[in-house]
Amino acid sequence: MKYSTEKSGSESIALITSVNDFAYQMKNRLLEKLKEGYSGWDSDEAWRIEDIRDRIIDRMLNDPDLSPIDIANYAMFWWNLG
Repeated sequence: MKYSTEKSGSESIALITSVNDFAYQMKNRLLEKLKEGYSGWDSDEAWRIEDIRDRIIDRMLNDPDLSPIDIANYAMFWWNLG
């Protein structure tokens, strides 16, 4: 994918860097969970879109230690099913 840095080069570079760093953290978290025995993230039998949305809402409302990385990973599951 080609990124445009013509309008605001430093902001574009910072945005790309931030997204890359965030994605790296998402991958690390997913691999940690895989090593713990979690699997099925890409299974439409294990996950329904409604279940993912409910999980996101529940975690946001009830988990004081919630990480945005976890929410992003759930969103990736949702996106993958879409």
